[in-house]
Amino acid sequence: NNISLFPVVDTAQLPLANDGSYIANFIQNGAYWKVTAFSTAIGGCLLGYANMSSLALLKMEKMHIGWYFKNCTPKIAIGWLLGIAVLWGEIYLFEN
Repeated sequence: NNISLFPVVDTAQLPLANDGSYIANFIQNGAYWKVTAFSTAIGGCLLGYANMSSLALLKMEKMHIGWYFKNCTPKIAIGWLLGIAVLWGEIYLFEN
Protein backbone atom coordinates (compact mmCIF):
# COMPACT_ATOMS: atom_id res chain seq x y z
CA ASN A 1 0.00 0.00 0.00
CA ASN A 2 2.96 2.27 -0.49
CA ILE A 3 3.04 4.79 -3.29
CA SER A 4 6.34 5.37 -5.02
CA LEU A 5 7.58 6.75 -8.29
CA PHE A 6 10.45 4.30 -8.53
CA PRO A 7 10.94 0.92 -6.91
CA VAL A 8 13.43 0.60 -4.09
CA VAL A 9 16.43 -1.13 -5.65
CA ASP A 10 18.11 -3.98 -3.83
CA THR A 11 21.87 -3.50 -3.50
CA ALA A 12 22.39 -6.98 -4.98
CA GLN A 13 20.94 -5.68 -8.27
CA LEU A 14 23.55 -2.93 -8.68
CA PRO A 15 26.22 -5.07 -10.39
CA LEU A 16 23.60 -6.31 -12.88
CA ALA A 17 22.50 -2.82 -13.97
CA ASN A 18 23.81 -1.13 -17.09
CA ASP A 19 24.28 2.17 -15.26
CA GLY A 20 24.99 1.22 -11.67
CA SER A 21 25.82 4.77 -10.54
CA TYR A 22 22.38 6.01 -11.65
CA ILE A 23 20.51 3.05 -10.18
CA ALA A 24 22.41 3.51 -6.90
CA ASN A 25 20.32 6.65 -6.28
CA PHE A 26 17.24 4.46 -5.82
CA ILE A 27 18.54 2.04 -3.18
CA GLN A 28 17.03 2.31 0.28
CA ASN A 29 18.14 5.68 1.74
CA GLY A 30 19.58 6.64 -1.65
CA ALA A 31 19.78 10.19 -2.95
CA TYR A 32 16.37 10.08 -4.67
CA TRP A 33 14.56 9.13 -1.50
CA LYS A 34 16.38 11.73 0.62
CA VAL A 35 15.51 14.55 -1.78
CA THR A 36 11.91 13.36 -2.09
CA ALA A 37 11.42 13.22 1.69
CA PHE A 38 13.05 16.62 2.24
CA SER A 39 11.06 18.32 -0.53
CA THR A 40 7.78 16.79 0.63
CA ALA A 41 8.30 18.05 4.17
CA ILE A 42 9.15 21.57 3.03
CA GLY A 43 6.40 21.64 0.38
CA GLY A 44 3.72 21.46 3.04
CA CYS A 45 5.15 24.54 4.72
CA LEU A 46 5.30 26.51 1.46
CA LEU A 47 1.55 26.37 0.91
CA GLY A 48 0.50 27.36 4.40
CA TYR A 49 -2.72 25.37 4.35
CA ALA A 50 -1.18 21.95 3.66
CA ASN A 51 0.62 21.74 6.99
CA MET A 52 -0.92 21.49 10.46
CA SER A 53 1.63 23.82 12.05
CA SER A 54 0.94 26.50 9.42
CA LEU A 55 -2.82 26.13 9.90
CA ALA A 56 -2.39 26.47 13.66
CA LEU A 57 -0.28 29.60 13.18
CA LEU A 58 -2.84 31.14 10.80
CA LYS A 59 -5.71 30.39 13.17
CA MET A 60 -4.03 31.39 16.44
CA GLU A 61 -2.58 34.64 15.13
CA LYS A 62 -5.63 35.41 12.95
CA MET A 63 -3.45 35.71 9.84
CA HIS A 64 -4.72 35.65 6.29
CA ILE A 65 -3.35 33.22 3.74
CA GLY A 66 -2.27 36.11 1.49
CA TRP A 67 -0.10 37.50 4.27
CA TYR A 68 1.43 34.06 4.77
CA PHE A 69 2.24 33.73 1.04
CA LYS A 70 3.76 37.20 0.94
CA ASN A 71 5.82 37.03 4.14
CA CYS A 72 6.55 33.38 4.96
CA THR A 73 6.64 31.47 1.68
CA PRO A 74 9.69 33.29 0.19
CA LYS A 75 11.69 32.64 3.36
CA ILE A 76 10.70 28.98 3.34
CA ALA A 77 11.65 28.71 -0.35
CA ILE A 78 15.10 30.18 0.37
CA GLY A 79 15.47 27.73 3.26
CA TRP A 80 14.51 24.87 0.93
CA LEU A 81 17.15 25.94 -1.62
CA LEU A 82 19.81 26.15 1.08
CA GLY A 83 18.69 22.80 2.48
CA ILE A 84 18.90 21.17 -0.97
CA ALA A 85 22.44 22.57 -1.33
CA VAL A 86 23.44 21.08 2.03
CA LEU A 87 21.76 17.78 1.16
CA TRP A 88 23.55 17.70 -2.21
CA GLY A 89 26.85 18.33 -0.44
CA GLU A 90 26.12 15.59 2.07
CA ILE A 91 25.14 13.09 -0.63
CA TYR A 92 27.76 13.76 -3.29
CA LEU A 93 30.71 15.36 -1.52
CA PHE A 94 30.90 13.61 1.83
CA GLU A 95 29.57 10.12 1.10
CA ASN A 96 31.95 9.40 -1.81
